[in-house]
Amino acid sequence: MAGADARRRTVIVFAKAPVKGAVKTRIAATHGDDCALAIYSAMLRRTAQTLVRFRHHVAFTGARAPGDLARYFPKATSFFRQRGRTLGERQANAFLHCAGLGYQRFCLVGCDCPGRTGRDIAAAFAALDNGYDAAIGPAADGGYHLIAGSVACTGLFDVQGWSTPHLLSETLEAAKRLGICCWLLEPRSDVDTYADYLTWRGLAR
Repeated sequence: MAGADARRRTVIVFAKAPVKGAVKTRIAATHGDDCALAIYSAMLRRTAQTLVRFRHHVAFTGARAPGDLARYFPKATSFFRQRGRTLGERQANAFLHCAGLGYQRFCLVGCDCPGRTGRDIAAAFAALDNGYDAAIGPAADGGYHLIAGSVACTGLFDVQGWSTPHLLSETLEAAKRLGICCWLLEPRSDVDTYADYLTWRGLAR
């Protein structure tokens, strides 16, 4: 949507600094640190490609400054450090941070889902425009690759199932408890293992 409404929304990208030995550790364990870094770098580039239509801010971790992330996300409006002990706290704080910048609706994405498209992000914002309180993009592993909403939805991050197959179900239970009406997008797959990477690249046998 053009105009003032578009200016009140933003995508928040959760990204880890591309440091050798610190990214994609499950891939590094089987195929080495160089391979893991190369795959993560490809996923950063893919994520940036999906954001060309959207105003976006990068919430980073793994370094004191954005560093090379600025090269991967040259169109980012700003970079800020993630704050919080748990992923849930960091996501809630990212919503609050961007609310302080004047935004009212946020779509938070990670960089582990190269199958996510700009259409998914647009669909999430459209769901908010059409009266839903939140929109969630399920991940095939039981988590989610995208979550959109307002500061009124930060209670969705107060769950325990981070990095488990129960995250999505716990989040939907929290939504029901809090009276938050959620729209679910089509499921997408994260890339956590080398086999996941081969599937994404169409190289799996």
